Amino acid sequence: MHISNKSLFDIYIFVSNLLLSPLRKFKLQVHARLNGGRIVIGKNIRFHHPICFQGKGTIIIKDHVTFGYHLAGSNDNRIILQARFVDSKIIIGEHTQIMNGCELFSTDSISIGDHVLLGAGVKIMDSNFHEVNPLLRMSPGESSPVLIHNNCWVGIDAILLKGSELGENTVIAAKSLVHSHLKSNTIYGGNPARLIKKIC
Repeated sequence: MHISNKSLFDIYIFVSNLLLSPLRKFKLQVHARLNGGRIVIGKNIRFHHPICFQGKGTIIIKDHVTFGYHLAGSNDNRIILQARFVDSKIIIGEHTQIMNGCELFSTDSISIGDHVLLGAGVKIMDSNFHEVNPLLRMSPGESSPVLIHNNCWVGIDAILLKGSELGENTVIAAKSLVHSHLKSNTIYGGNPARLIKKIC
């Protein structure tokens, strides 16, 4: 009996969803416990890519969130969720999709709304992690919360630095650098990210 490539692929996806997703969820919970952190996982969460919990803080994943996609690229890089300190927090809204290789580093707060798309390799951090002053370079840097409102789309390899805020429906072009508050219903791109056009 001949089995087509498409059928084999469909079987692989089915097995991945059936076996690997629950295993990755379990490993994430174990990582949180071993690190002394806390994780809250909602309903219907899909783990299609390796993912890691780091830090001693809290991560809240709301319902229907998807982690990873087999065709998204960055297949060799796991997803990292790091709530570094006890008071650090990462909140991920409903129906949000976080692709392969994304890294979220929080010392304060990273809050992601509902229906947000994070492309492969996106980096989000709410801290400088080091002081700019060379005499204090090894001291912890300043922190400021990162807020992504509903329905935003952040393109591949974009970077969001401390204090970034994306208004609703904002689109960030691939490889852009964001470090400020950006308006709703707009497209931004570049380093630093600048207004390209309004969506509506």
